[in-house]
Amino acid sequence: MIISEIFYGVKCNRCGEQYEDGEHSFWSDECGAVENAMESEWIEEKGKHYCSECYEQDEVTEENTAKPDFPEHVKNLKKFFEKMIVGHSSRISEQDDYFKISKNLYNTTELNHYETTYIKEMLGDNLILIEVKKHERYSSSEATVLVKR
Repeated sequence: MIISEIFYGVKCNRCGEQYEDGEHSFWSDECGAVENAMESEWIEEKGKHYCSECYEQDEVTEENTAKPDFPEHVKNLKKFFEKMIVGHSSRISEQDDYFKISKNLYNTTELNHYETTYIKEMLGDNLILIEVKKHERYSSSEATVLVKR
């Protein structure tokens, strides 16, 4: 007999990171998923969920405040990385003057010409750098794009 069951997970509303507790990333009920994430330094604010990288805590009042949402061009680049470039899930990190979007690629050492062309056209003047570095020990590489804030 084949049965179907729905599972629940928690994804950061700002960066898209999915909560994992080391063993699980999905639970059989919504409350279990949220409860596990909240026990691991995630917060919920106005019905949205944020990982520990996407909010700041005031040391005096101990109040949590979500960081501002990513600019639209950064969100679009992350979507492009997720849907069009073969590899592991993409990551966003931020510095004072730029965002870094990166993704480990499967068995390749470069992006295709159309991928780099699309990224350049999508970002325009917001693009700082497109780089692919081969991993020292494995057959994979990491694609990195630096984008102005």
